[in-house]
Amino acid sequence: MEKVIRDSISQQPYDLIIASQLSMASYYSCFEEIPALFEELEIGLFHDKVVRSTNLSKRIRHNLTWLKLRRYLSELIKSFQMCTVVSSEERKLFEQHFPESKTKVEIVPNGINCSDYLDLNIEPEPNQIIFSGPFRYHVNYEAMVWFIQEIFPKILKRLPDTQLVITGDHANLPLPTQENITLTGFVPDVKPLVASSWVSIAPLLSGGGTRLKILEAMASGTPVVATSKGAQGLDIVPEKHILIADEPDIFANHVVRILKNKDLHDRLSANALQVAEEKYDWNALIPHFLQVVEKASLH
Repeated sequence: MEKVIRDSISQQPYDLIIASQLSMASYYSCFEEIPALFEELEIGLFHDKVVRSTNLSKRIRHNLTWLKLRRYLSELIKSFQMCTVVSSEERKLFEQHFPESKTKVEIVPNGINCSDYLDLNIEPEPNQIIFSGPFRYHVNYEAMVWFIQEIFPKILKRLPDTQLVITGDHANLPLPTQENITLTGFVPDVKPLVASSWVSIAPLLSGGGTRLKILEAMASGTPVVATSKGAQGLDIVPEKHILIADEPDIFANHVVRILKNKDLHDRLSANALQVAEEKYDWNALIPHFLQVVEKASLH
């Protein structure tokens, strides 16, 4: 990768380098003479592990990782003219831990092309709920173990024919039960599956950033039930655009509410699609991102 970057830079002049996420920002030494933008810096996931650690050995390990990462980032950020984060929560963490660079950070949320979802024309299954996300990202696996163990039985008790579809690579990790659950594995296009479901769930307990799985559901017209952590970073209103619960009983009740109430389903669907188009479509986000690009290039 270093050779590709250096060869490209040697062949033509560039006004700005956009290094997307930490994996690419780490190549800063290859382009340190050119103004650069560190796009989508995410530290919430690492910070969460420190805050949520209960086991002593894990707490020590996560604290050491966080200490090393913070020290590394404090130097790395100095090599960039601007940084973007995807949510106000990420920005607060940035400003808290890198106060000397707080003038460099801008919020540019994750986005989607809502137009990609317009022609789906799929009638949703009234008893189907869906979770999108590979288990190789531990946050997703943690969420599904909690949901299947603590919440899904409460839903099945009231609506026994409810089906749960889980997409993405499941890494052969075990689940508490397989009852009424379909594991699709990797699918090339998740949109039809999301659109065919009556409810999309995001029962996440940790992590950072904003959740593309929620934006995809909103653009598909599929109502979402999420935890507070799952909906973190999105400018949405509970009971208007989404239903939010952090307790198993309430989460299960919210899912059942949507499964049994078409009017609620349709209202949440319409409101969520509207906010997705207004705030999270790339047509709405790109103008601000281009302002950040210009600001970085002029430093």
